[in-house]
Amino acid sequence: MLKHLTPADVNQISLLAREAVGPLSDAPFQRADQPYPGHDDKRLARAALREAIHALSKEARNELLALMWIGRGDFGGSFQSAVEHAQGRSTETDPHYVAEKARALPVYLQTGLEQLGIR
Repeated sequence: MLKHLTPADVNQISLLAREAVGPLSDAPFQRADQPYPGHDDKRLARAALREAIHALSKEARNELLALMWIGRGDFGGSFQSAVEHAQGRSTETDPHYVAEKARALPVYLQTGLEQLGIR
């Protein structure tokens, strides 16, 4: 069960992840040397996502990693085993690692919460 990470933390990170990827664009193809519409907004949102993850305590970040792994089906053991695994591999790059998954992160986290019986 979650001890350091709250469902509110998870919801905030999910919201930031959604903002970081934004809706799929219907804009016409852009040349590579031209920024696409909303580029700066998404860049700022990705930075906010990384900062929010970094602001969590180390223990909460480990639970976030474990929740993500459980939610995407990468970890077959218990949540506690996943947390222990996260503790063993945790580095300062964890916020970047998690933020890279922004497109699917809300689904991973929600599925992880559901598997823990948290709605």
